[in-house]
Amino acid sequence: MKTYDGSNLKDIAAPEPSDWIWDGILKTHQKRPSLLLGLAESGKSTFAVQLAVATMQGAPCLDRATKKSKVIFWKSEDSAEDTKSDFVRAGWRDGDPLVLLLPDPEDNNVQCLADTLAQHPDTKLVIIETILDFLKIKDSNSTERVKAEMKRLEDAIWTNYPDCAVLLLHWFNKDEVSVDSQSITKINGSHAFATTTATKIYLHRVSDQDPRRWIYISARRGRELEPTYLVFDKATGTSTLGETRYAEKTRDKAQVKKSHEQDLTSKAIYTANENPGLVKGALAKKMGGNYQTALEKIDALIVQKLLIAVEGVSTKGGTPPQQIYVKGREPISPEELFKKFEATTVNKRAMVTFYSGLNNEGKILVYGKYPEHRQALDEGVRQLEEGLKQ
Repeated sequence: MKTYDGSNLKDIAAPEPSDWIWDGILKTHQKRPSLLLGLAESGKSTFAVQLAVATMQGAPCLDRATKKSKVIFWKSEDSAEDTKSDFVRAGWRDGDPLVLLLPDPEDNNVQCLADTLAQHPDTKLVIIETILDFLKIKDSNSTERVKAEMKRLEDAIWTNYPDCAVLLLHWFNKDEVSVDSQSITKINGSHAFATTTATKIYLHRVSDQDPRRWIYISARRGRELEPTYLVFDKATGTSTLGETRYAEKTRDKAQVKKSHEQDLTSKAIYTANENPGLVKGALAKKMGGNYQTALEKIDALIVQKLLIAVEGVSTKGGTPPQQIYVKGREPISPEELFKKFEATTVNKRAMVTFYSGLNNEGKILVYGKYPEHRQALDEGVRQLEEGLKQ
């Protein structure tokens, strides 16, 4: 056992300088490989090809710089023709420094990769699709077996080639993955896959009905990427970063709130229109739902002048209650009522028509204020009602 304290801690040599092959995400001299994780059809292969092409060309990938370098890509699931087609579609050009390894069943994959790295020591990125196929692990749930195979890979590859970053493709456990899961406990097989690796890149498809993908990156050392939707270009097979899931959820909540506000506005106006003159508290109760929220909505609509509050009469000598009307249906003051009625008295028919259109309270005020017109009003209203019956 080596012991360090204040006397010799300073003597520990500085770590060898590392290069970010993909800025803040994949780097050399890390000793641990990284994982690209997702369910089947989540886009792991497509994204791995995109990253490989970007690295070979020194182009940004998902808005982060890459270090232009040679890439070794080990792939067991597709033919050479299909794999080439995928690379060409993602932008690979003749001359881009790619070494493609397509294994035979009897190959010692670890040794083949080590031999290839010896032939191409300028390689900065190795991508393996998939780690289970590469290491031929039959029981991925065996922690002992997984650790042993990962140690064998470490001894053969990144111990001897520290200037190379390694990205392993692997699966999530389908039975345990929820839509919002990024937990390392969801990784298929033994927890050793999580403990023996560095950066984790998670890819998810939203659902069978929603084909959108989102990506989340967790880095031991580096810059993480919060869950963010990918904007996929079918023509090129490449993705760019879109909206974050947090932004989407925030926007959806705002939309729900806005919709609720609109519903509450409609309910308040409809209830006031059906119950003109109802005092504010009674109107809030009649609207249903949360009483305080309904009161606040009524007050807001009064400020916006969509509802009109008319001071009523207190029966107990306290603060007069507010009677609520929809704008345009509020009662006019007695003074204004009398002024408008007097303007109609020059014509009996117009006077009767105006009087008939008043509510009961208005009719009582006019009838009591102008006894000299009562006979004409009574006769005119009677004639109007008989005419309607005919």
